[in-house]
Amino acid sequence: MQFVSDILNGEGIRKPDVKITQAYQVDLDSDGKEEVVIIANRYAQGFRELSGVGNKTSAADYTLVLVTKIIGEKAQNIVLAKAVAQWWI
Repeated sequence: MQFVSDILNGEGIRKPDVKITQAYQVDLDSDGKEEVVIIANRYAQGFRELSGVGNKTSAADYTLVLVTKIIGEKAQNIVLAKAVAQWWI
């Protein structure tokens, strides 16, 4: 998804490796319109078994939790959580 790439570019990651690991469609606010919850993350060293936490953090690793909500006729992307490894900048 382009907006995930745009967020990561804004954090200094050039040519990000976008990995959407989970997505859910649900009416979160009972307005009759379904929102989309997206979880994207990348850990170059892999994940610990069961915990879902990265083994080691590497440059350009990230975790994002986003919601896409339709407001009027437009989709609005809302960042709920963001963690980006930035020490290489």
